[in-house]
Amino acid sequence: MIGLSARTPVGKNTGDFNTRHVRACVTANGVHNLGMIPESLPDVLGRDPKLSQLFARVVLAQKADTVLKAALPGALAAGCRVVRLTEGEVLVFARHGGVATKLKLMHETLVLALQRRGLPVTSLCVKMHVDTPPPPRPAKTVVLSPRAAVALHTAAAHISSPMLKAALERLARQAR
Repeated sequence: MIGLSARTPVGKNTGDFNTRHVRACVTANGVHNLGMIPESLPDVLGRDPKLSQLFARVVLAQKADTVLKAALPGALAAGCRVVRLTEGEVLVFARHGGVATKLKLMHETLVLALQRRGLPVTSLCVKMHVDTPPPPRPAKTVVLSPRAAVALHTAAAHISSPMLKAALERLARQAR
């Protein structure tokens, strides 16, 4: 007997889908369906204690991240994230040295904020973790036809603003 996952509609023409676990028996003639059994996350977690413990740690770290970010000013909150909470220590990654320094200075305040929200925290460990930046965008290129360049020159001749006139003429010179 093997387990397969399938997406099956919940109701008629509702577009709602549930993930269900299919019990099937493989025979020489093919696969025979023995019935649909709904599989929820608590069911899956209940079968594997290690997975259940991992999920509980993830939920605790997410709660700590939410509480920490609520206790910080906006720009500072955006520059850090809680990575894990183990044995009373919260590990926080900061995007750069400035954020790391400010978090270290606010150590006591942040630990108290986490404790007030019921989290088992005794210390805060801040480490710098620089995310790799996305690759730079390619430079924008403007492709203008000769006809568009003539139209821009004509428009520039009738404009009284010197800055706008200069910008239109620069744009017109880029025509190919």
